Amino acid sequence: MLLPEMLPSLGISKTEAGVIFASYFVAYTVFSPVLGLLADRYNVRVLLTLFAVILGAGAFLMTYSSSLVAA
Repeated sequence: MLLPEMLPSLGISKTEAGVIFASYFVAYTVFSPVLGLLADRYNVRVLLTLFAVILGAGAFLMTYSSSLVAA
């Protein structure tokens, strides 16, 4: 719904947006069972803190990317 309005401001095509969504889906599908096993084995609070820090660092680094390829 929002994607068609966002594409021009992001400077990406529908194909590139599709690749982004497909990449997210594949990563989610692959890592969900792995992270589920980790959550069963280790302290969930520690894992959530660790992954929140990793996510924050990744988001911070993304602010310096100048294009989709650089991201």
